[in-house]
Amino acid sequence: MTRSARVRLGAGVVVTSAAAIAIGLYVGVALRRLGHPYELEWLEGGALEHVRRVLHRQTLYPPPSVEFVSYTYPPLYFWVSAAVAKVTGLSFLPLRLVSLVSSLATMGVVGRAVRVETGRWWPGAVVAGIFAAAFRATGAWYDIARVDSLFVVLLVAGLLAAVRAASWRAGLIAGVLVGLAALTKQTAALAAVPVGVYLLVRRPRVGVAFVGSAFALAGGVSLGLNISSHGWYRFSVVDVLVGHPVERSAIVGFWGKDLAAHLWPSLLVLAVGARRLGPRWAPHLCVAGGLVGAAWVSRLHTGGYDNVLIPAFVAVLVLAGIAGARLAESPRACVALAALVLVQLALLAYSPRPQIPTARDRAAGRALVAALRAVPGDVLVMSHPYYGVLAGKAPHAQAGAAIDVLRTHQRRPRRLLSASIAGAVRSQRFDVIVFDPPEDYRAVPRDLQRYYERIPAPALGPAPVTGIRRRPTQWWRRRR
Repeated sequence: MTRSARVRLGAGVVVTSAAAIAIGLYVGVALRRLGHPYELEWLEGGALEHVRRVLHRQTLYPPPSVEFVSYTYPPLYFWVSAAVAKVTGLSFLPLRLVSLVSSLATMGVVGRAVRVETGRWWPGAVVAGIFAAAFRATGAWYDIARVDSLFVVLLVAGLLAAVRAASWRAGLIAGVLVGLAALTKQTAALAAVPVGVYLLVRRPRVGVAFVGSAFALAGGVSLGLNISSHGWYRFSVVDVLVGHPVERSAIVGFWGKDLAAHLWPSLLVLAVGARRLGPRWAPHLCVAGGLVGAAWVSRLHTGGYDNVLIPAFVAVLVLAGIAGARLAESPRACVALAALVLVQLALLAYSPRPQIPTARDRAAGRALVAALRAVPGDVLVMSHPYYGVLAGKAPHAQAGAAIDVLRTHQRRPRRLLSASIAGAVRSQRFDVIVFDPPEDYRAVPRDLQRYYERIPAPALGPAPVTGIRRRPTQWWRRRR
């Protein structure tokens, strides 16, 4: 073996070993969190309520009320999770299991795409490892009971399949994947636009099959849901989001604080190796543009968290993986590339301990459920309805979804929801109302104190390990 070959082999072993460690670390954290019986993130309980409604054959898109307010997502993730829940039983486990499997599938999809484009296995392994290392930078979100991981794997698989599609059948399959992604999270439609336009211009038969199948699937299902819900589906997945203000700090901050600050080594590799991406540069650039654009639009939505960055990270890493493999021709380039990979992994490094719930968190959850169970009547746990369900109480709307409706510009939905919540408060329907201050108070009428009185909290709920760090701490009891 020549000295040049030994250098290449050594560099490859170092970076793939580091990537394998990153993947192993993520899998270890996810497995530790998989069966946690309480929320890892404050909106998980509301997602679980969506799955419960699917299992009980209740609509996901009714008029908003104190009983239920839909999240602003299409239904596919809840449908898939409900199918798994029929086997495992209803808890956070099936929802997290769908997300965990989806995140691992994303690593496989991006790894294979880079391997196919470069003809080498190690760049794909490295890209998969860096994606795993980005777990905390993108919100520690890959494995939680939210729609994002299923959305990402369907979208990325569909767009990357479209790039390589040479027949209308391949375009049809890619379009179905993107259509399913759009039925999981609606920003998939935006992400697919550049690839769809490219295919229609350069490969018309493939483009027609791709766009037609995606539109027919996502549009047909959405039309049926909108008709059956008497227009509330469109309100939930489109009108609510359109009615929210723009997060102006993200207009520029997305590019610097969100992307460059976390991914500058990968961006450097991409900048240096861009000229060597070859003739497939254009379609891959369309894929990357769609993914980054969708992430940016999501970041511009007020209330967006770090999870919306996941598609943008995938885009940068895939392009950097292809460019890096083309650069790694000389021993010196291999060493420099390996150094940048290690810097990238170090930049994304995180401590696993804060991401894993502790025994204290589980004890806090048990104490809260026991305190809620001791209440003789019904309870309204504003931001955490599932804790009431665990205590044997009736389910109700989640505060985050309710506040999303209350800050839209459409008067009728706001009035319906405000009247429903106010009626429940003024009729003293709930023996106890539990708040996460101060946000939860936005959902209740201002004359709350006329009907309820503040009491010392008998138990504090568990603190989430990701997302907005909020927990139920303030109790109000019905005035006698």
